Amino acid sequence: MNKFLLTFLFSLFIFCSCKEKITNKFDTDNLELSYKTEYAEGFEIFAFGESSIIKIKDLWNNGEDIFYFLSRNNEEAPVDFPGITINIPVSNVVCMSSTYIAFLETLGYVDIIKGISGGDFISSPDIRQRIKNNDVKDVGYENNINYEILVEISPDIVMTYGISGESSLLGPKTEELGLDTFYIGEYLEITPLGKAEWIMIFAELIEQKDAAREIFENIKNEYIKYSDLIKEDMHKPTVMLNSPWRDTWFVPGDKNYMVRLIDDAGGDYVYKGHDSSQSRPISIEDAYVYAVDADFWLNPGSAATIQELIEDNPKFSNIKSVLSGQVYNNTKRSTPEGGSDFWEAGAVMPDVILKDIIDILHPGLIPEHELYFFSKLE
Repeated sequence: MNKFLLTFLFSLFIFCSCKEKITNKFDTDNLELSYKTEYAEGFEIFAFGESSIIKIKDLWNNGEDIFYFLSRNNEEAPVDFPGITINIPVSNVVCMSSTYIAFLETLGYVDIIKGISGGDFISSPDIRQRIKNNDVKDVGYENNINYEILVEISPDIVMTYGISGESSLLGPKTEELGLDTFYIGEYLEITPLGKAEWIMIFAELIEQKDAAREIFENIKNEYIKYSDLIKEDMHKPTVMLNSPWRDTWFVPGDKNYMVRLIDDAGGDYVYKGHDSSQSRPISIEDAYVYAVDADFWLNPGSAATIQELIEDNPKFSNIKSVLSGQVYNNTKRSTPEGGSDFWEAGAVMPDVILKDIIDILHPGLIPEHELYFFSKLE
């Protein structure tokens, strides 16, 4: 092949590549926000004609943003739109996380859920009954998903979470089967109100924006009302979180969801100093140094009693919070199989979680409150 021909073909390749990139380029710079988030960082909602464009930020993989065109009255997406078109309102969905059930249940649309993941771990009494009645099917979870059931359900969308690496296989597989995957990233929000604000995404899918705005406004107002009870000059008791798993204790960073709740409830997390939202493993010995003098201990794994904690590790009998009986777990509303309503409905009830923690750390500050998600270990 002569140099001229080689140069010509190379130039043609570059031209086509650039042309393709220009053609496929899509941004939202010229679109108007139809909803401006106050706390959530993982999504944006734009207006386009009668329809909506959803931008989900790929915070789990540091990848490209994911776009959805929510079509009203069969309106077509922009010609250069790089995402999936979904006709709304949706009426048949599969929820791969129990949190999504809570969002839809809060909006009064639990009946559109036709499939779930890990039925034994679902807290919602309504969904548990629907599973028994075979109105809702369990499609399995992680590497044990039953794709035959998924295809049989034929959902409008499969709601799932984004995860990095090889574990993120559901999306490509559902696409291969002709099913649309809708990614939800509420679990990556570092503020309790940011997590709850994802109700607006669910509302877009079922055409309940006004109802969702009112619900979120009430949640926000309640959260602010009770966090405002905490004054700068108040004593802030120290708090340890979590418990060992085998030989490792996972401790959250300063930007973690639970740490923010403790701060807003007037507590002082003992393992501060790491500017991250991620939990990191440390040795039991290192964690014990911080736990031993903490005034309170929250979320100590699956322990239901103080005795269980001590049997797990006899050194725990010397921890201040254990000696004073100030150990509380978020397992008050759990299923017999180990599901937790704290991680299900709690996503849309951060105000209630906040009140629980305030009541634990500052008894008497909310005299009318009774613990909802937490219980004291005896």
